[in-house]
Amino acid sequence: MDLIELLQCLDQQTADETINILAEEKIPFRTSSGQPAFDVSSLGSSSQNGNRKIIISVAPADYPKARASLEADALLIALPEDHHLRTATPDELRDILKEADDWSPFDVAHSKRLLEEMGVEMKAPEDLAAERFLSLKKGKEAPISILLLSVILPVLGVISTITLLSVIGCGIALSIALMKTKTLEGRFHTYNKRSRSRGAFASIFAIVVTIIGFYVWREFLRYGDYDLYLPWA
Repeated sequence: MDLIELLQCLDQQTADETINILAEEKIPFRTSSGQPAFDVSSLGSSSQNGNRKIIISVAPADYPKARASLEADALLIALPEDHHLRTATPDELRDILKEADDWSPFDVAHSKRLLEEMGVEMKAPEDLAAERFLSLKKGKEAPISILLLSVILPVLGVISTITLLSVIGCGIALSIALMKTKTLEGRFHTYNKRSRSRGAFASIFAIVVTIIGFYVWREFLRYGDYDLYLPWA
């Protein structure tokens, strides 16, 4: 059965609480441990530094009910005084609802509650769904720091003769150009057209630089030692 990701849990307690809610609602689910598809935008985050996530998935037909159940349970937990939602503007809260699947059920549920308490009119579910579809179709902007990294690593790999750096740089670039995200609405490119074009260019650059660097170093080793002039030496 083709399943869709419902929630990523960073600890066992959260996973157990989610599983209990799904079991009470008699919603079939599957858990998996480990990293989901590599996302370059998560480089440097805790999930990329040794913390393995517990991923809970459900059937697409069960997703709305599962999500609603988690949001209803989240409202039973008081919003902490120092929570970021307490200082969010109405527009920021509406943005959370528009990208609800990218936020935790807790954040979405309390965003709805806060908007209701403010007396702010919320868009109809079908309007939010239409906006979400357009947003998914457009894709998000890739962080410029990650794009730069995909260009710098191959150069460092050639200079240092550490081929792995070039491979990582090329992998990051290809990830930006080709990665797709699986959602309830279908599969969409994760990054927007401009980012994908940059990723494609960076991947070609990484491959060319690596090939040229490999050739130069091979010729250098083939014809013996040379006294290299290094301005910084």
